Amino acid sequence: MKYKKVDEHTYFLRLTKGEDIFETITSFLKREEITSGEVRAIGSLEEYCLAYFDGNEYLPIQKKEHVELVSLMGNISLKDGEPFPHMHAVISSITGACIGGHVLPGNIVSYVVEVIITQFSESVERKFDHSSNLVLWDI
Repeated sequence: MKYKKVDEHTYFLRLTKGEDIFETITSFLKREEITSGEVRAIGSLEEYCLAYFDGNEYLPIQKKEHVELVSLMGNISLKDGEPFPHMHAVISSITGACIGGHVLPGNIVSYVVEVIITQFSESVERKFDHSSNLVLWDI
């Protein structure tokens, strides 16, 4: 991964072949001590691992296949005291068919993924919400 801080609150990252999007972004957030913000990305993957939340659990959607990362967006907050990127993505196959879901570890870059991270000034913590069965912002 290469990165450049383009202003006081914004970073550009370039992930290269073989890097895991979730793991690389999480590592970067920890290293730069970014505890809240937003993340966006586009690029290409050689394998993907997304998930669909059925109301009780995340069901993985996983495949080794070259796809375009049409859009990735998410937010950054603290989960158990550590920076956590909560991201969703839409990917497209060679036919143009799209699939989307929650980004899990296992989204491996094929050529390049370009990421923009915007840091916010105030941190937000995630806590378990019993009514939704999810770990949500404590706001």
